[in-house]
Amino acid sequence: MAWPLNHHSPDAGVNYPRNTWWAAAFSGDVSRAPVGRWILDRPVLLYRTQDGRAVALDDRCPHRWAPLSKGTVVDDNIVCPYHGITFGPDGKGLRIPSQTSMAPRCKVRFLATWTAMTLGRPACDGRL
Repeated sequence: MAWPLNHHSPDAGVNYPRNTWWAAAFSGDVSRAPVGRWILDRPVLLYRTQDGRAVALDDRCPHRWAPLSKGTVVDDNIVCPYHGITFGPDGKGLRIPSQTSMAPRCKVRFLATWTAMTLGRPACDGRL
């Protein structure tokens, strides 16, 4: 069975629209410290890179499903708290402490990030 069921199955009976934008956090809620949220029945990890870009990834390590939001941010990467696997802000696996090579399929799903549209401002400055 695919996880989560309602993400992959159109017949799962969800009562929210998919394929649309959903608010994950206010700008001030996302910092260099990892934050975990549940959005549309999916665990989501949020943090910022050193240059301030917002990152949104699945909040589960593909190895043992440990919540990455309980890990640490090192440089721009998230380190899993369970075995120390390191993932880049694009979700790509970068390092496994006990191995010298990285399997290409060891990755975390990257979720799109978007800047907020604010009413009353003539232009958005491009930051969350």
